[in-house]
Amino acid sequence: MNQRKITPDLIAAIDPGANGAIAHYFKSDHPKTVGMPKEESDLHDYLRHLRTISQTPLLFLERVNLMGQDMTGGKAFRIQQLLGQFERIKTALRLNRIPYIEVYPATWQSELNLIKRTKKGEEKETNTEKKNRHKEMASRIFPDIPITHQNADALLILEFGVRKLIGDPTWIQERLPKQAASLFPKEVKRYDEK
Repeated sequence: MNQRKITPDLIAAIDPGANGAIAHYFKSDHPKTVGMPKEESDLHDYLRHLRTISQTPLLFLERVNLMGQDMTGGKAFRIQQLLGQFERIKTALRLNRIPYIEVYPATWQSELNLIKRTKKGEEKETNTEKKNRHKEMASRIFPDIPITHQNADALLILEFGVRKLIGDPTWIQERLPKQAASLFPKEVKRYDEK
């Protein structure tokens, strides 16, 4: 199979939650982050901005799933809202012609060794403890960026994407929508080349 080399000049990641963020590298700049836009028009404006500065963007979008244990009480309502937001993000990405790869949380967290295994008899980690671990790791990877609970996961998803792009491009090829291949001409420089 003749596969085109993926050489994006911009790599981005989205943590789609209401308290999530968008992170991106453009060429060899330091990553930049912005809180997840609250309004759909603001999301479109930001994605349009990314598309205008980039010839060949590639985005990693954290996949949202509804699981059986999520169907209780108020959690089900919040998950349904998140699923709606996820679909709106995917639509905005398609409208702005930004190719994206959906990534399960367990996939990127496993790649970055962030999944904490609980031993028998041990208390399960709280959500705050988990967020603090993610924030700590993001601070180690990106020491020049002010890390918050809001932008930590987006930056870690971005790091996951960069690692896959460099170390396992076949993984990217297998998950990239076929119609996106035309957005990656062979002569475009990689995001990390000046």
